[in-house]
Amino acid sequence: MLKKIMCLVLCAAMLVSVVLFTACGDYVETEEKGTVPTTLSIVGITEESTKEEDVRAVEAAINEITKARYKIAINLTLVTMDEYYSLIDERVKTANYYKNVDAAILNYNNYMKQKAESAAAAIQSSKNSKKKWVKTIQTVEAETLSTRPVYTAEETTVYPDGTIETVYPEASSPIDIVMISGREMYDKFDAMDLLSSVKSSLSTNPKLKQYIYPTFFTELENVTGDVKAIPNNNLLANYKYLVVNKELADKYGYSVSAFSDYTDLSEFLEKVKAGESDVVPFAEKPDALGIYYAFSEDIAIGAYFNPIHGYDVEEGTSFTVSNLFDVPQYTNYLKTMESFTEKGYFEGSSDKFAAKVITGDASVEALYGGDDGDYYVKVIQNPFVNEEILFRGMLAVTNYASNAERALTIIEMINTDSQVKNLLQYGIENKNYKVNSDGTITRLNHDYMMDNNLTGNVYMGYPEEGMSADAWNYVKQTNLDSSASPFLIYDITDTKIDALMDSIIKRAIMNDALAPQNIDYTTYVEAQGTADGEKYHKAFRQNNAEFFKKKLQEAGVKADSVKSVFDNLTHKVYTVEWYENTYVNYVKAEKFSNISTENGIDALIKKEIASVVGYVYSKDENKTNSFEALRENAQDYYSNIEHLRIMTKLTIFKDMSEEELAKYDNLSNTDFEQAVFDYVKQNYIEENKITDETYDKLIKDFISSGLTQTDNLTKKTYTVSWELYQETKASAAVFQSAAAKLAVHYNELLLSKYSQKQIDAMDALDLCDAVHTLLYTKYLSENKTTKKYFEDELKDIIAEPTGLSYMDMVSKRADTITYTGYMNKIRSKYKSVIVAKYSLEEFKAGTDAISNDEVITTILDYLIEERTGIYKEMRGVMGMSESEYKSAAADMKNFKSYARKMRDNAYYTLATEYTSAEIDAFNLNDVDNIVYDIMSRTGFYTNVMAQYVGKELGGRSGYMNAKSKSVKYTEAMNKLIARYENEFKAEGYTITEIRSMNPEDVEDIVYSILHEKYTAQFTSVDTLLKNACADYISKLATTTDVGALCEEASTSLNGNAIFRSVVETLASEVKTKLDELSKDSSK
Repeated sequence: MLKKIMCLVLCAAMLVSVVLFTACGDYVETEEKGTVPTTLSIVGITEESTKEEDVRAVEAAINEITKARYKIAINLTLVTMDEYYSLIDERVKTANYYKNVDAAILNYNNYMKQKAESAAAAIQSSKNSKKKWVKTIQTVEAETLSTRPVYTAEETTVYPDGTIETVYPEASSPIDIVMISGREMYDKFDAMDLLSSVKSSLSTNPKLKQYIYPTFFTELENVTGDVKAIPNNNLLANYKYLVVNKELADKYGYSVSAFSDYTDLSEFLEKVKAGESDVVPFAEKPDALGIYYAFSEDIAIGAYFNPIHGYDVEEGTSFTVSNLFDVPQYTNYLKTMESFTEKGYFEGSSDKFAAKVITGDASVEALYGGDDGDYYVKVIQNPFVNEEILFRGMLAVTNYASNAERALTIIEMINTDSQVKNLLQYGIENKNYKVNSDGTITRLNHDYMMDNNLTGNVYMGYPEEGMSADAWNYVKQTNLDSSASPFLIYDITDTKIDALMDSIIKRAIMNDALAPQNIDYTTYVEAQGTADGEKYHKAFRQNNAEFFKKKLQEAGVKADSVKSVFDNLTHKVYTVEWYENTYVNYVKAEKFSNISTENGIDALIKKEIASVVGYVYSKDENKTNSFEALRENAQDYYSNIEHLRIMTKLTIFKDMSEEELAKYDNLSNTDFEQAVFDYVKQNYIEENKITDETYDKLIKDFISSGLTQTDNLTKKTYTVSWELYQETKASAAVFQSAAAKLAVHYNELLLSKYSQKQIDAMDALDLCDAVHTLLYTKYLSENKTTKKYFEDELKDIIAEPTGLSYMDMVSKRADTITYTGYMNKIRSKYKSVIVAKYSLEEFKAGTDAISNDEVITTILDYLIEERTGIYKEMRGVMGMSESEYKSAAADMKNFKSYARKMRDNAYYTLATEYTSAEIDAFNLNDVDNIVYDIMSRTGFYTNVMAQYVGKELGGRSGYMNAKSKSVKYTEAMNKLIARYENEFKAEGYTITEIRSMNPEDVEDIVYSILHEKYTAQFTSVDTLLKNACADYISKLATTTDVGALCEEASTSLNGNAIFRSVVETLASEVKTKLDELSKDSSK
């Protein structure tokens, strides 16, 4: 539980140089190591009949072990599969909430520390300052909050009887370890970013690799690209055995060792059928050997995989993806089964059989065969692991784990410790189950029921009820003979098909286009770069000549050039790829536009959302005008609001009733922010007895507190007060008034380079510079010289005291001592010029106040004026003497600096109401009024509110910058909500509920609505393939001529453009994969 504890820290209350800062609740992130007691949360799946009291008993029993061994306590939460996803969502939400709580309090406490330290430092630095514009800095009272307790050292409780008990903290995370059942669940959790990679940690937990079958880890990484879960050891796959009655085999002369495929049984089964009326020749129709489906059994795409050796480079066995009706082993199997059915080999009611195919582990041979057995037994297919087995049961460390290393330790224990495995799987001995004398178990009730695949390494526990005592030994033996099935070696997923979809469609289109040449796309591609390749491509062009010539004209080729471009096979613009892509894109739009992929639907959804909100959809999420970029820009603001919701409950709302808090909880982010703003404002006014007069002073002091300047001579920083700002503004008005005369007098000259709009936008200093530049250019032109030649001559004059040319003098710059000597001579000669621009004090300070470059520029400007008299002419127009001009220009320069500083300080607050262009175009004279207006309306109290999330008002990391960046996204979300209002209602949401949601959750709901819409409009590849195969697959059960059906299916499916292309594309991908494996095995 969060402790709502406040503590006051004395900070800058006295004029001291050191701030003594202590906090009763500093949040410190620490990584628990060693033997510091901790508590971890395990979330898992149980059966309907399991009782909560039995789960607690198991938890207590496991804790006796884990506390003694690792100083880890376990919180075990088990629910049914129907409840599991909801529990996971709830725990993730809670974990994110606590993560935000910790971050919010950390930001707040750090801010309070920095604020206190800065205030104390400012008080100390102000003690010796004499400047009239230095404000009296107020003392700051800082508050810090305690967060959840961080358990960093062991604590114990000593009871009156002397017993000492270790205190275990509450679990820091509600979800440290999760159970996973199946690929779908794994993918869902991975998409939620729930699963933490443990790949690098396996080396530090060697027992896992010793106890978990190694195929699990290698194949998991092969399929998913990482190891984010620990598969639980179980039966990887089963053998297929041929079991033949010994008596009948001997009687009819059949040798089981001679079996190679089912046709070898024909003669034996025929004799049994004829001679044994009380025997079923073949117990039941067996599955095809070595046939694996790439998708599902209702799509005739798959592979024949050697049933004994599988994929084995040394054995010379391989596999490819094919139309199954083109695979001899598959069609021969169908024909054989048809023949066996017609001859009645599967008929009979007797329990006695001559032959049977049994699927099972290594125990089958012991059960049926051996010298004392009644059957001959032969393995006819070895165990090959498929994807379903890989994901059947797993334990995973989550990304929310309070200590991933110790969570993995618990998973290791579950997989390597028999006592823990049996507790988690079967419950309490003699309460939930009993152990029989032969090492098997008997369930005493169903009050604690778990899936053995989900509770760790099956080998470490007792065999399930009904299994033999040595069952796991047979499973281990079976697993040792197992290897990867074809579609685990090359994993076919929806994501992979999506990625291949462009290639599949292109191949389908090109196969049809190349058919007149009696070649396919594979032949065409393999021939590229050869004479045949040129011939094939030329024919491809000629067969579609009118189409391509039309497209060339559409691309901008002139009519009289079309033929020469078309005939040019090596054209640099209209390349081979151009012709292929132009043709493919056209046909794709005409014939295949109804085919969808998940990626394609995703793009359509994002484009529609972007269109609704008025921004482009871009795959480049960094594109500034994309909706994705808007969302990214808004994240800091929404994080601030999330933290504000947390911090208000811990501070200003801490005494509110639950009913009052609920009203705030149900508000949208913008409404919540406004409500907190109003609350903060009202509280501040009441607590500080704010009047109009005192508020006016607060605003002015708040604005001027950021107007820091650095003294050129002392290098000290000072703060410009509101009063000094206004004095400087008034003084600058003299210069502005005089400069206005320049604009009138030199209007024609100014218009020669600038528009009137540009002239009107110039401040007085910029206007003077513009006029001077134009007059200077005019002077140079009239004197038939260039700026460079003219100024180089003046620079040589500047260098005269050194006896060198200016360029020679500058060449000595690397020699610091020599160059400094030169510059000192120049400074000495032009002392009066330098002092006139700066001051005597700054002159005496040397390069500490005025750099050498500044000295050269000052003297150069002086000599230019001496030669040209431009400023003298301008002052005459302005009606000012030299001293008046200098004084007024200095005031204007200071005013411009102050105004820009004020504007820039408030930039992000201003950006919530003005565009960047509008802010940049502010008239200097209006800046103070505009900034005062927005600060008095929102800025000041927003600054007070922002402190609760540990933010300043301004600056790049400030509160208002985050808010200004979110404005467009908030507007976009309002458009989205308005557009899909009816759809939200149809889904059961009220608009109030939608507006109070996190914006990304709203996007997810819209995405789901649109996904359903677009999925209904398009046909998936999976559906196309099923439809193509449906008639033939269904007829297999009723046909009277399997051979003819197979030939018809082969011809028809190979004539289906998409079906054929999927087969060929996957075959090409598999070949590439096997080539890579072959190269790896040869290294």
